[in-house]
Amino acid sequence: MIKKKLKNGITVIFEKHHTNSIALEVQIKVGSVNENKKQAGMTHLIEHLLFEGTKTRTAHEISNSIESVGGEFNAATTHERTFYYIHVPKHHFALALEIMSDIIQNPLFAEKTIKKEKNVVLNEIKFMEDDPKSYLWILFLKSLFRKHKVKNPIHGSPEAINKMT
Repeated sequence: MIKKKLKNGITVIFEKHHTNSIALEVQIKVGSVNENKKQAGMTHLIEHLLFEGTKTRTAHEISNSIESVGGEFNAATTHERTFYYIHVPKHHFALALEIMSDIIQNPLFAEKTIKKEKNVVLNEIKFMEDDPKSYLWILFLKSLFRKHKVKNPIHGSPEAINKMT
């Protein structure tokens, strides 16, 4: 494994495996613990929005570019970080890097997309609260971490999500 910090502060970790595919992942040190009550769920919403178009690509072009070469892409938000990843056959590394760079550097944040993704996040919140296992986990964290922000659900609150623009 090679770990190098670039001049711009970005840390690059490279680990070579003898496989026919590559995994490109960008991790950002921000999650639900970085949010206040008014921002509850903002990190999660932004995670959704980055795949919904850039200044140079539509959401369809992003997904088609990766899926047409047999790849996959996704993202997740945790309490302390958000990460985006792309898996592709290794000879499509340049494409994966280009798409990932575009997603991270040129997000569009179109008004109609924000509205659509807010509804997606609100539905996810409903699902989490309706799923007994997920809801028990939320209650457990709220009980265990009464003063620490880990007590707050990663997906946010409906009140905060509804007010975001």
